[in-house]
Amino acid sequence: MKKFLIGLGLVAATAALIVMMSGLKPKPEKRTPPPPRVVVDVQRAEPEDVKFVVSSQGTVLPKINSSLIAEVSGKIVEVSDQFVIGGHFRKGDVLVVIDPSNYEADVKAAEARLAQARAVLLQEEARAEQASKDWQNINKDKGNGKPSDLVLRKPQLAEANANVRSAQADVERAKRNLSRTRVTADFDGLVKSKMAALGQYVGVSTKLADVYGTEIAEIRLPITDRDLPFVKMPRRNDSKAELPDVELTANMGGKAFRWQGKIVRSEGVIDENNRVSYIVAQIEDPYGLKDSASDERNPLPYGIYTEARVEGKLASNVYVLPRNAVNERSEVRILDEENRLTSRSVEILRSAHDKVYISGGLETGDRVVMTALEGTLNGTRVTLQNELSGSASGPVQQGVSQ
Repeated sequence: MKKFLIGLGLVAATAALIVMMSGLKPKPEKRTPPPPRVVVDVQRAEPEDVKFVVSSQGTVLPKINSSLIAEVSGKIVEVSDQFVIGGHFRKGDVLVVIDPSNYEADVKAAEARLAQARAVLLQEEARAEQASKDWQNINKDKGNGKPSDLVLRKPQLAEANANVRSAQADVERAKRNLSRTRVTADFDGLVKSKMAALGQYVGVSTKLADVYGTEIAEIRLPITDRDLPFVKMPRRNDSKAELPDVELTANMGGKAFRWQGKIVRSEGVIDENNRVSYIVAQIEDPYGLKDSASDERNPLPYGIYTEARVEGKLASNVYVLPRNAVNERSEVRILDEENRLTSRSVEILRSAHDKVYISGGLETGDRVVMTALEGTLNGTRVTLQNELSGSASGPVQQGVSQ
């Protein structure tokens, strides 16, 4: 028992010693961690002159969309090699010939009637002259006054003149019908579709083909009311006004092709269905038929869908920023001299899908924050991305780049 008590005392003494020593150990100093640093990208505001570009799209169509109509009846006896779907023709080319034999005979018959009418007119003129002489010989000593129109055969003479004019009109009509047996092109174009063929009998007003003009192509481009003020439209009735440029782009065979054209007019009305206005672009010689370098030029076929970039107006002293640099309240975040955040309202001239054009609210040299800082209050001190170093003064809170 004595040994047990001695051992128990040693254990208790050891424990007491440990407790006493642990109480003498200094407590660790408590430190408050520094706040995280917010790192941002900035862009200095610099005014510039901007020529706006308005995007649109449309389908290429011919300026002239017409039909070939038979003006006389008869059998088609000849067709041009270009009178096929897709065939190109020149102005004045004969595309279809209708049997002219009957119309040639009509011309000869009309000319014969004209010759006969002229002969009758000559006879009447001679008779009228003779009647005047006879009346003068009979009444020169009687003093009976003037002879009547009937005595001088003036009604017969007028009838003979009328018959000559009528016969002349018949000749002109017969020749005109004869010329219409040769259906000619009034413009350069191509055959879109045809409804007549060699050997077919056609009547007056029979449609022979639908044709497109190839001298000028047109594209109707819809413009929203938001973009319309920035389109540089040509002045009406000003033939010397410079027409705005337009660049058309289309994909064919997996490749992008471009064409240059001009904006020639506005249709001047707002579509009641979609509330947009239409402007019209023109491309000269879309198929390259007149261009000496046509082998190197890509044709612009009718019916193709194109994207358009329309030359807009010029704006001076405009600040251009990324779209996301401006919030929905038309505000930007600015850094002051102490790198503290502050909000500022700006005047937006135009907003595009990736850029904002600001006309007021900024000054040259302002440091505009390009980083999204949701929940970061005005007055917060931030660190610029290009000033970030390896200092361990605090954790880094990286903003979301816009």
